[in-house]
Amino acid sequence: MQPVGRMALATGRFASRRTAPCVSMLKVTPWHGMLRAASGQAQSKAGPGLVDMRGSPVRSKTPGDDGLGQEVDMNAQNFQQVLASPSALLLQVGVPSEGIMKKVNQLRAAAQGRLPLVRFDPVQLPQVAQALQIQSSPAFLLLARGQVATALEGDLSPQTATTFVETVAKMLGLQVDLAANITEQLSEAEEQEWSDAVTADTLFVRISEQADLPMDARVRAAAGRARCALRGNKEEEARAIISELEKADRQGAEVKQATAMLRLHLLVGRGGNIEELRLAASAAPGDVSVVQPCTVALFWAGHPGEALDVGLKLLRRKRSDASRELVLSLLEALGPRHPRSASARKSFNSALFV
Repeated sequence: MQPVGRMALATGRFASRRTAPCVSMLKVTPWHGMLRAASGQAQSKAGPGLVDMRGSPVRSKTPGDDGLGQEVDMNAQNFQQVLASPSALLLQVGVPSEGIMKKVNQLRAAAQGRLPLVRFDPVQLPQVAQALQIQSSPAFLLLARGQVATALEGDLSPQTATTFVETVAKMLGLQVDLAANITEQLSEAEEQEWSDAVTADTLFVRISEQADLPMDARVRAAAGRARCALRGNKEEEARAIISELEKADRQGAEVKQATAMLRLHLLVGRGGNIEELRLAASAAPGDVSVVQPCTVALFWAGHPGEALDVGLKLLRRKRSDASRELVLSLLEALGPRHPRSASARKSFNSALFV
């Protein structure tokens, strides 16, 4: 059996230390299609393509089980069928830790029984281990037609295991939530930052220091820290965090919120009495030079909703680039989970186009 070339990995974290030929993803069935193919096999009269040690077809688990789908041990009788299987499967090498298995099972549950698990002992089939270029055990490989798309091997830290599951989920078009509890923690910190930025920053730091943290959650925590820095008038600290997020091409709603807040922070003037600024903006609601100081002061004084209302009034009277950019900054600075975010977006679009 000749060594099987590995496809280009989605992330360098899983890159093997060896040099292996890359096979274009275009030469194999798209991974979304492989899940559909697996579903079709399960529904066909002939049964799935994998067989057990007796050579009998391995069928989906019966109703009432864990719902993860097919599982089979690779052996001398079925390894060729496994390697020729056109649908995506997970190859489990050795016995991974309970924590890794929990994440992998969440991935398989998201696939709704369409992602089979094949257990493989490299000692029993060394020629297959050589063909797949397996260098360590335990490990996990995403496999189809003998091609390895990505692998978890060598570094089996919680963070690497999380990234592996996220990578496979993305390739297969699946939604896997590995951070339900972390999401709740982030939501609490984001709500807290409007009233107590110092406490919120402590929460964001605590979340970001967790070893087993999905990338989306890590980015969200970093953006939260940047916003808390701005609320504490630490512009350089916020600018540094935002710069790192932008370099990593992170453009989620929370990052946009931090970037918008940085723009508003740069517009902060020498201060002034808010009541006087309100009166001035009320007297000249279509004058950007008068309204802008008022909206910025209101936002940083803890009145983002009122700041947006004053800005929208300006935009309805004067649809200039300056007024549009000001209101857009105020809108994005609300963040995706602010109670007024959805209605404010509609008002913004209405002010622009109606």
